[in-house]
Amino acid sequence: MAIYSLRDILISIKDILSLLDRGHARDERITEALVSIQTAIIETKKHINSVGYETNTDLSKLWFDSFDKIKKSRIYHDNEFPEFLYQKARFWGNPSEWLAEPSALELVPTLNRLENECDHILRSLK
Repeated sequence: MAIYSLRDILISIKDILSLLDRGHARDERITEALVSIQTAIIETKKHINSVGYETNTDLSKLWFDSFDKIKKSRIYHDNEFPEFLYQKARFWGNPSEWLAEPSALELVPTLNRLENECDHILRSLK
């Protein structure tokens, strides 16, 4: 029968709490990433519906923020997903340049594809 000191028990409890904190922080990063992407999608749809494909640096910032948060969360099914977010940000910096070169548009994912990837991430968390 093992006898543990109070010190050993406290160290074990501290280790367990540390693991729980890391798990909680990871969950927060994932939530922040998904909310960021969905916000960027909503704002992008609103922009396209009201003015079309005009340059919008605010959208670029939203997409760069999404890129940053998804990279930090380290949860994505498709390894190209973070790069797609990065390219989406670049696109809104100067859409006319991208639209003039159809082959470049292959780097910019559709909003539906991004929504599908977010849905896949949510399903994988269950």
